Amino acid sequence: MSTLLNYTVRVLLMAMISVGLLAQTVIVPMFVSEVILQFPQMQPRAGWYTAVIVLGIAGAQAALVCLIALLSRIERGIIFHPTSLRWSTATAAFVGLSTVCVAALGWHLLIVSGMGGPGVAFTALSATLIGASCCSLMLIGRQLLNKSIHLDQQQNMEASWPTGLTRHPAPRLNHNQAG
Repeated sequence: MSTLLNYTVRVLLMAMISVGLLAQTVIVPMFVSEVILQFPQMQPRAGWYTAVIVLGIAGAQAALVCLIALLSRIERGIIFHPTSLRWSTATAAFVGLSTVCVAALGWHLLIVSGMGGPGVAFTALSATLIGASCCSLMLIGRQLLNKSIHLDQQQNMEASWPTGLTRHPAPRLNHNQAG
């Protein structure tokens, strides 16, 4: 990837993390207080709902940090190192955490509390499906990275093997065949 593209992607990821921080500290508490004014029966659970939303946003932010780390590994040319698998696994796990938060919040609002309507159901279902798709894509990408790492290691081993020698040892003779 070009330097300009790397820089642009990094700036966009940092901007998304910053917007998430703004949402956690300002937007979500304001939104929850507005909802409580409209639906006073939600007052006892407002703290829990806020915590689940903030946790979901934090999971997305952590996934973005993992993507920045993977981007840095690409820039440094060490993406095909086994430690890169940790970052891709962590990315998928944090996306999964955010997805579970959205699904749990939607389920609780619709089924347990009996609040919300088609808009809440559609939003919760859509966000859950998108999150599950992103998590699946990250896991597929991790498998591809794992295969690439093994191929890269195999090529490096073959390149370092002295020429003219076979890589595989000669077959052993059975003691009964040795005369």
